[in-house]
Amino acid sequence: SHRLLRTHHRVVEDEEDSSEERTLSQSQVKSILDEMGLSWTKYLKNPNYLLRHKRYEEYRQLANKIIDGQKPHGPPKITYEHHHYG
Repeated sequence: SHRLLRTHHRVVEDEEDSSEERTLSQSQVKSILDEMGLSWTKYLKNPNYLLRHKRYEEYRQLANKIIDGQKPHGPPKITYEHHHYG
C-alpha cells in the first residue's frame, strides 16, 4: 500500500510587480478632479462628495481608463509548482 504524503504547492511571485489590482494615487485622483473642474478640497474633507456627485460616473470611467493602463501586460507573473509524491 502507498502512503499518501501531503503535497506542497509553492507560489512564486515576481516581487517587483505584484498581481494585486492597482489603484489611483492621490496625485492621479487630484489630476482627474482638476480636469473635471471638481473640488479636491471637498474630496479630501469628505470622500463621499465624489460618490454623490452627479458626474461620478464620468469620474469612474476616467479612473478605470487610467487603472487599465497601469495593468501589466503579458503572461501572469505567478507560477505554480506541483510536487507529487507516491
